[in-house]
Amino acid sequence: MEKPPKNIGNTDVQRKLEAALFQGGCFLINHQIQSFDRFLEIDLRHLIEEEFRDVEVLPSYVGTNPTPNPGWRRANLSFQGLQIILPEWTSKEGHASHLFPDEARLRKLTYSAEIQTNIHIKVFKHCESGKLKKGKDKKNVYTDIGKGKQGLSTMNYNEKSSMGSLNGKEEEIEQEETVKNVSIGRIPVMVGSSYCRLQGCGEKVSLEKGHCAFDVGGYFIIKGSEKVLITQEEKSRRLICTSLRNGKGFHARYPLANKGMTSRISNVIVSFKYDVEKEGGFIDAPEKKPNVVARIPFFRPEINAVVLLRALGITSDRELIEIIGLDVEDTKMFDLIRPSLKSAELEMLGYLWDDEKKRPRYGNQDIKDAALLTIKKNLNSRTEESASQILDRCLFPDLGYNDLMKAMHVGYMIEQVLTCCLGRRKEDFSDSLSMRRLELAGDLLLLESKSKLFKFRRDLQRALQKALVKGGAICLQKHIVPFSLENAFSTGNWAQAPGVLTPREGGLVVPLDRANPLATLSHLRQTELSVNSRAKLLDSRYPNLSHLGRFCLVQTSDGQKCGLVKSLAFSSHVTTRSSEQPVIEALKQFSAEFLRDVQLENIKRMSKVFLNGRWIALHEDTRTLARSMRQMRRNMNLHYEVEIADDFLRKEIRISSDSGRIIRPLLIVTEGRPSGFILDFQLKLSNKEKWTRKELLEAGIIELIGPEEEAGCIVASDLEDLKQNGHLKHFTHCEIHPALMFGVSASLIPFANHNHSLRVLHQAQKHCRQAIGYYSTYLPARADTNGQNLLYPQKPLVSTRFFDLLKRNELANGQNSIVAVCPYMGFNQEDSLIMNQSSIDRGLFNSAHYRCFSTVYKQSQEVMSKPAESDARRNNRPFFAYSKLDSDGLPGIGSYCSTGDVIFGKVSAFPENGLYKDRSITLKGCEKGRVDRVILASDDAENVVARVILREKLSPVIGDKFSSMHGQKGVLGLIVHEYDLPFTIQGMTPDVIINPHAFPSRQTVGQLLECHFAKTAAIKGKYFDGTAFNRKPISFITKELNCLGYNQWGNEKMVNGQTGELMDAKIFIGPSFYQRLTKMAERQLKYRRQGPTHPLTRQPVEDRKRHGGIRIGEMERDCLLGHGVASNIQERLFLLSDPYKVYVCQGCSTMVTKEGHKLVRICKFCKTSKHMVSLDVPYACKLLYQELLSMGVFLRLKTEHD
Repeated sequence: MEKPPKNIGNTDVQRKLEAALFQGGCFLINHQIQSFDRFLEIDLRHLIEEEFRDVEVLPSYVGTNPTPNPGWRRANLSFQGLQIILPEWTSKEGHASHLFPDEARLRKLTYSAEIQTNIHIKVFKHCESGKLKKGKDKKNVYTDIGKGKQGLSTMNYNEKSSMGSLNGKEEEIEQEETVKNVSIGRIPVMVGSSYCRLQGCGEKVSLEKGHCAFDVGGYFIIKGSEKVLITQEEKSRRLICTSLRNGKGFHARYPLANKGMTSRISNVIVSFKYDVEKEGGFIDAPEKKPNVVARIPFFRPEINAVVLLRALGITSDRELIEIIGLDVEDTKMFDLIRPSLKSAELEMLGYLWDDEKKRPRYGNQDIKDAALLTIKKNLNSRTEESASQILDRCLFPDLGYNDLMKAMHVGYMIEQVLTCCLGRRKEDFSDSLSMRRLELAGDLLLLESKSKLFKFRRDLQRALQKALVKGGAICLQKHIVPFSLENAFSTGNWAQAPGVLTPREGGLVVPLDRANPLATLSHLRQTELSVNSRAKLLDSRYPNLSHLGRFCLVQTSDGQKCGLVKSLAFSSHVTTRSSEQPVIEALKQFSAEFLRDVQLENIKRMSKVFLNGRWIALHEDTRTLARSMRQMRRNMNLHYEVEIADDFLRKEIRISSDSGRIIRPLLIVTEGRPSGFILDFQLKLSNKEKWTRKELLEAGIIELIGPEEEAGCIVASDLEDLKQNGHLKHFTHCEIHPALMFGVSASLIPFANHNHSLRVLHQAQKHCRQAIGYYSTYLPARADTNGQNLLYPQKPLVSTRFFDLLKRNELANGQNSIVAVCPYMGFNQEDSLIMNQSSIDRGLFNSAHYRCFSTVYKQSQEVMSKPAESDARRNNRPFFAYSKLDSDGLPGIGSYCSTGDVIFGKVSAFPENGLYKDRSITLKGCEKGRVDRVILASDDAENVVARVILREKLSPVIGDKFSSMHGQKGVLGLIVHEYDLPFTIQGMTPDVIINPHAFPSRQTVGQLLECHFAKTAAIKGKYFDGTAFNRKPISFITKELNCLGYNQWGNEKMVNGQTGELMDAKIFIGPSFYQRLTKMAERQLKYRRQGPTHPLTRQPVEDRKRHGGIRIGEMERDCLLGHGVASNIQERLFLLSDPYKVYVCQGCSTMVTKEGHKLVRICKFCKTSKHMVSLDVPYACKLLYQELLSMGVFLRLKTEHD
């Protein structure tokens, strides 16, 4: 056998696979872009073709007047084709120009595409005719759309004689035309999608257009703000799920996705009732009470399941046994269903009884008719439809009108609940990912577009109704009001899926997190479970085995949404919908027996085949079929996202090709030869330097596995596990790398498997999003409200292999700092830090804070200029506040602005009462900085939009927060000059000193390992790999450090910088990667001596920018009480808030007020000024006294002299 090259090891194999699968950051949001592209290319076109193929518009009086006046008119609309115009901006003069994302941000525009179509309209005029239509010619029976009814129905002329008055009418075409390129709406365009202006421009052109080189897209721009659609985790609407219901029985649920459903019951449910308190667990049901029941929309809560099968044409007992899949010798199953059989016979007996023959009729049609009549009486509302018509419409509407297929599904659901009751089958785990689907951006946009298009159609019909009554030619353009999704993106109010009655909680559309590139990527891969966040739902919040490799197991939100908000794992991929036809053709090729041709006696013997939750066929051998179809998928004869799950215990094979499933790549292990397998694909990989995902799939090296299929696989943890245990276990697949189970944020933590899980969660969910980095490579095109950049970011000395895959080396979020672990001067207790002042002066953790201020100069109302001195004085504003403005009313680049300075000079365009009004805008409290950029643009109304970006350099100060990559957060406790800090024998002074007590409680061993490895890396001048779950032993680094002449454990002797004495203990010192967090003391600093108060309560106002008051909460109050400073509490809560002096009459204990300008206060009740006592109370207390008095509640104030 040919040997692989020596330079191809397990690590090289993994790196080649990872580079092919995950190179760059775009792969992380491909699922969102592909979903959006499919929405515009396929789903939206199909929706418009389906809903607007033939739209009837009738005059509003036809529905109420059966004999309309001669000459009444109707119209027919047909939408032909669909054109999507890439984002454009049209001026008032009508000139269209291309719109790019950076321009939409700066001009506060919505980055959207225009939807155009050709509309063919026909206007028919009815006229008198002597001819009469005969036979089964159909005539339109119209209804009044204005009353909420849509569409039209058809009936035969010989069906109702009451329509004879209209039979003498004929139609002639009065108007017919095709209006081309009609705009019917606008759809926001996802940045980076196929319909984005940047697509295909190339990197050079994108940079020229102001696009960041590391921006992966996946978001929308709405009125200049970046918005992201959070992926929603929903229950699958096509799968039959069996579960225990309130401890009183099992039920099988089949969700319905019918847009016409208006019933509160949105599922078909088959239940088996039993009482757990009874001995044996089952009810001894009387003959009149069935224990197997069904619930269907538009019916009362429960009907007998056997009656339902009879109504579907299963009239004989033998067919009933076969369609449920019962065994004749299985007495236990018969005992469970016998009460329902007896109850069904009694329920239908009244309709089967023949009065003439004095006995029941048992013909097949008689039994079916009796069952339908029995079901008819269970309707929720009166309707003219028969029970058969309602069953066609409400019972499994996706199966069409085939009663036999519907009966087989009902029988399968009955068989499920019966076997669950007997313990032969486990109930389905509803929180498994095999039972859930993700709704991506395209799916969510489709839901909202359906809602908007239905409203658009209804409004268009109503507008044309009025035009038909008025007469004359119809101008279609006048009556079309294009729909828009802009309001849905702005408010977050989104349409709900059909059959889902629980309203969305909100948070579906949120502003994109731009703190740093890592936070942006993590935000774009976030998912949320659509349930009430206040509910317990413990099983839904806990991770389960199906989450492994698909959801990050350590990254989730805290608080109410803990476990509901999750992040996709690094290697996970979300499927898009693929065609079912290749799967059906493959089943035909392998001799599957489809349900339309099935023999009922084969149901028990053969295995069931499900496609996207629908039972479609039977097959003799499940394992052979699954193996053959998987081989077709590996040969690319089936789509690589098709999931094939084999459950040989249940004799079922489930094939899925729908959207929203989470799949992940695994190495394929073949022929049970792990060593030979490793050699084979090592040779394949060595034959080519670079691979793509498609090439790996075609070569049979990897395949994408879903959660349901993986349940039947045996997966090795890594290649070493495959080598060592391959002869003991029959592995089918192998992990590419165990660290791929982490999400984007957690995968960048070195030695994460050595840390406490809570620390990993803090870093992955909080600290990585709060870390200051360099969030954009093209700042001139950014006008974010707030932005922070680290001035000197560095690549970490110890990183994971995913840093290179994400291109994180260019945009790091921290710096390498020399960290010493020792107590020093008492200012770094627990997790506090001591920092080197000289290091800060050299640029350590220095950052720039950008703040954008914007205003709109309304056209013909305001003028952009520097106000005159006389205008400023009328505004009670000192004229030196305008000193930073140039003649154009904007501050100069580089000028320093602070609180009270005017940054936008604005004057009314026309004088009011002979004077021009000054409308300038000033900086509020705590707003300051140097003018970095001034941007002028125009919005869609061609108003001037001005922006001023202030830049402020922020150096670390006491109280700032810092964190390592291991969740070891600390507050800066002291800044010390370099000459007072300890130093090593070689003369190295640490940048940061941390207390050793910070490690035992937080268990961040990974930080110690990182420091150890980074020290060796700095000495040798190379980077080390700290990816989690690496099998390389830690001991090798201690030997390597010892060979370099250092202590193998990283300890060194240090000299006290204040005394010059050698410190008694050896100190652990080395480089560590630290991040500066956005929680800065200068931004949180708040002080107030005096300031504005609220006019009603006379208490200090809120808001730091308005010099508001400092809130003293319950915890602060308790802390002051614990220190015994009661006078300080009085000062904070009373003297510095709203002190007020009132006078109380001791005679009647009421508050006395002063009347007019009188100096003497007289009690209105005692009619005297004697016995007056002054009290100091909060003004809010006096206000409460007066409000209660106005309500008739009289308070008496008792004083000490009383």
